Amino acid sequence: MDEIATAPVQAFQASTVKTEQSFIDYSRFSKWTRILRTTAYVMRAARTFEDKGLHSCNESATTELAGNNMIAAKNFIFKQTQRDSFKPEVNALTQNKRINTTSRIQHLSPFLDEDGLLRARGSLEKSQLDYCIKHPIILDGNNPAVHLFIGQTLKYNQHSPRQLSKNILQNEYWNLCVRAHIDKIMKNCYDCRRQQATGLQPELASLPAFRFPEDKPFPFQQTGLDLFGPFA
Repeated sequence: MDEIATAPVQAFQASTVKTEQSFIDYSRFSKWTRILRTTAYVMRAARTFEDKGLHSCNESATTELAGNNMIAAKNFIFKQTQRDSFKPEVNALTQNKRINTTSRIQHLSPFLDEDGLLRARGSLEKSQLDYCIKHPIILDGNNPAVHLFIGQTLKYNQHSPRQLSKNILQNEYWNLCVRAHIDKIMKNCYDCRRQQATGLQPELASLPAFRFPEDKPFPFQQTGLDLFGPFA
């Protein structure tokens, strides 16, 4: 037993590193509700595991999601999409610097709220409207998650017409090129195409012969004018 060689023991130290990259690939989803619920479950499990441990995390995974879980998940998704689409602007605002004048959202005077969401300023800042209306969240429709969110909004509002859908979206969110994204979604949506379809126009038939008498083949061929008062 004394001749058994002992290998040197190496110690490792594990550490957690916070990153700004999203841990969910939104391009793999086909519905906004799936993205929202998946993110909510992951966030709740991570928070529960951090507070109480692995066993509590497994137990809480079977319970239904609450309203605050869905709101937190939606804000997290929007925050991640903003980091992907407007990374230079977010970094500049985080460091209290001015964004580049060539930025796509420079005309919106963006700022970061207390939750880290990128919002737009406007002329309604001193009004009595809700905060989310005075300062809408800035979104990029080219992001897969935002694209699905726009589609879900159209579906929730019964596939409304284009202008009405745009007004509903811009009530709380400022989507870049929102009209183009709405047109793209409506073009690929069967219900939208069915509601916006126009009926077939029947072929115009010829007028009957009695509508064209021989003595007066055309209307207003003989007209008269009555003059009165100073015109007489």
